[in-house]
Amino acid sequence: RMRRFGLLVSALFAVYALYLALGAVLFSVLELPYEAELRERLQRVRAAFLNANRCLSAEELEEFLQEALAAERFGVSPLRNVTGPSQWDFTSSLLFTVTTLTTTGYGHPVPLSDSGKAFCLVYSSIGIPFTMCFLTVTAKNLLILFTKKPIQHCHYHYGYPRKAVKWIHSGILIAGLTALFFFIPAWIFSVLEVNWGYFDALYFCFISLSTVGFGDYVPGEHFGQQRSSLYKLSIVVYLLVGLAAMLLLMETLQNLLKFTKLPTVCLARNGEQDEDQSHVCILNTACPFLLITQCDRYTERLVNHHSSPPKKKSSFIFSPQLN
Repeated sequence: RMRRFGLLVSALFAVYALYLALGAVLFSVLELPYEAELRERLQRVRAAFLNANRCLSAEELEEFLQEALAAERFGVSPLRNVTGPSQWDFTSSLLFTVTTLTTTGYGHPVPLSDSGKAFCLVYSSIGIPFTMCFLTVTAKNLLILFTKKPIQHCHYHYGYPRKAVKWIHSGILIAGLTALFFFIPAWIFSVLEVNWGYFDALYFCFISLSTVGFGDYVPGEHFGQQRSSLYKLSIVVYLLVGLAAMLLLMETLQNLLKFTKLPTVCLARNGEQDEDQSHVCILNTACPFLLITQCDRYTERLVNHHSSPPKKKSSFIFSPQLN
């Protein structure tokens, strides 16, 4: 058994390594030609600019570009008027706070001062675990409301097979969440943002809600944005609600995998392992409060109690005592 387990784990690592290598090769093949073309175009533009402005030396141009690019990295665009909106008003700071604590991190803007960087370190050290805890608790309550209760209701009151109900419900839920937090917001962003196509906006939604956060697309940053404060507040709400929905989506996918041997075939066996613990959210480790696991068991009992049909008084005894 241990030999078989070792082979399975080795195979898992090998498949993952091949997947990483495949991604590296494909990204290289797709992006290298575009990078080379961009370099050539930039050299042509630079040469044409120097020829048209012979009073400007190449060294002076390099110095100006370094200053402009440095300002761009700190969130100050050289294309804007210096009297443009601040990057650190309340709504912009709130958006920065949310993207930092959710680990999305667009990198635009970033703290400029040493005191701001020090505060960011302390604030994030406390805020990131707290945010993960908040999102996990929210996702667990959404799981009970939108997944466990409907499945229990259809299973007990209508007699449908539990496995079939779970697959159908999960498919509907995944399709609904995908449309609600990817396709519809992508259309809205493509309308509101300048120079964003639909695919660009869809790419932004996925990168944001997966917390990758490259920062190549940042909403609400172009000059002349109408109702910029309200727009950024809407983005804050979208990110928080969307991340909770993504945790719900991940938990739904995890529940579907329970019907296969894939999640457990590569795990070390524990003779005293309780199978009932398999419903614990995969991101529970991100929450430092152990009470959540106990509350999850309590809510699981509560759902089963209120969803099951009242047959006999002795068939089920509800006890609010936590394990």
